[in-house]
Amino acid sequence: ALTFHDDHGKMGVLLGLDPSQNPTLAFVQDGQKKANLDIDKGTEQPSLTLHGAGKSTVNVGFDKTDNASLRLTDEAGNLRVSISLSAKGDAQVKLFDHRGYVVSEMKGK
Repeated sequence: ALTFHDDHGKMGVLLGLDPSQNPTLAFVQDGQKKANLDIDKGTEQPSLTLHGAGKSTVNVGFDKTDNASLRLTDEAGNLRVSISLSAKGDAQVKLFDHRGYVVSEMKGK
């Protein structure tokens, strides 16, 4: 991996392979990833993840069935919102409670 950082080592960029050998470009602050762009080797699909407080994330990419997806997790790392759109235009929004159970779901065509 190639790493570049400021003079104080606080902010940086990493270009290389993640532990699963997927190509990744990550922006790092104080040793913690703040944003990363990955390409999954298996699906060859890209994803962008923004890291917030705790384990909170915003992930934009594709789900297991190749639907475009947006996934939001809270600071405990629990999935709270999932929005997906199929290639045919079918849309789905799911809201989850803190335990991971679907509490509301909406589908549209």
